Amino acid sequence: MPGTWRRFVDAAAGEPFRAFFPLGALAALVGVALWPLHYAGVVSIYPKLVHSHLMMTGFFGGFILGFLGTALPRILEARPLSKGEIGTVAVFWVAAQAAFLSGWMAAGDLAFAGALGLFGRALWRRWKERKDLPPPFFGLVAVGLFAGVYGALAEAASLVLTSGPEWLTLYLWRSGHVWLNEGWVLFVVLGVTPFFFPKLGARPVLAEYPVMRAPSPLWRDQANAALLGGLGLAVGMELESLGFSRAGLLVKVAVYLIYGWRHLPWRFERERTGTLGRVLRSTLFVPPLTWLCQAIWLPLASGLWHLLLLGGFAVMVLAVATRVVFGHAKQTSRTEGRVIWWRWIVGLIWLALATRITADFVPKVRVSHHIYAALAFAIALGWWALKLFKAASHTRKTKE
Repeated sequence: MPGTWRRFVDAAAGEPFRAFFPLGALAALVGVALWPLHYAGVVSIYPKLVHSHLMMTGFFGGFILGFLGTALPRILEARPLSKGEIGTVAVFWVAAQAAFLSGWMAAGDLAFAGALGLFGRALWRRWKERKDLPPPFFGLVAVGLFAGVYGALAEAASLVLTSGPEWLTLYLWRSGHVWLNEGWVLFVVLGVTPFFFPKLGARPVLAEYPVMRAPSPLWRDQANAALLGGLGLAVGMELESLGFSRAGLLVKVAVYLIYGWRHLPWRFERERTGTLGRVLRSTLFVPPLTWLCQAIWLPLASGLWHLLLLGGFAVMVLAVATRVVFGHAKQTSRTEGRVIWWRWIVGLIWLALATRITADFVPKVRVSHHIYAALAFAIALGWWALKLFKAASHTRKTKE
């Protein structure tokens, strides 16, 4: 183990995506495997709660830590994350996933909050050392990391409080669930989208800024617009936490559409937009569609939530990760134009999504469709990993 851990930390030095992307993919494979294992009698506990935590903190958490840990120091023109910082964050992240798998949900929440807190502390140090500012919408990234910490702590508190008022315990559980299972990823995605999408053909919605350490008035205006949109979404989430689910969902739809009309990159240049760009553009429509469907079919909101997680977040995360890995391998051309294998992967993810949602609308096929959805997503993720393995190997050889 010491040698393995040393190789892990060495691989992640300066480029955390090389370690956290595989860890995130592994967490996702374990998370979806719980369903067929449960129905086969191997896993006795109903896996819904463990599955959702492995996906939100493990899958999305691993990819977000890998992307931000690699990109943000470069954007700020600061030093890369150190081996000690990466190793410590990884220890807490792994501990969180192990705790969730063991059924220790509160311990897992606390460990994940620790991982995000340590990661945020490392980025704060780079912020103070910066030579350049990040794009103004990256304020939402900071909000997302804070939301992840809050959601995990609130959920943990609801699980350990035994003598407090019942209304407080219920509120903490709902609030923690909303922020940990949707909010933190949503804010990070909204912060990264205007910066990253133009790399794949979107027309920029951000102004061109010179290298500067202090914000200009225009930078402040765009940063304030992002935070104002984030505040509106936060109001909707807190309405859900207080039990006003339909009102909260409709508030999120309205805020997203109003905010997104001006500040999200809806328009793509046809000649520059290939398969990855078109796929990314489609993910922008998924959040309001999900919330609207949940508001209409409120009793089935839990199953419809997968529309956002699979059709939105998962597709977006894997598309961005594809561009990152091929970019670092100096094979960017392989992500341009028609990418046939990527179309098949997206098709499998949407098959998993359709199968999973059908399981709630048609209860008699619930068991079989849970299994089919898990297998379809596992095949898609495994195929994606195999395709990127060669590029990642080339990245390692290039670095050496």
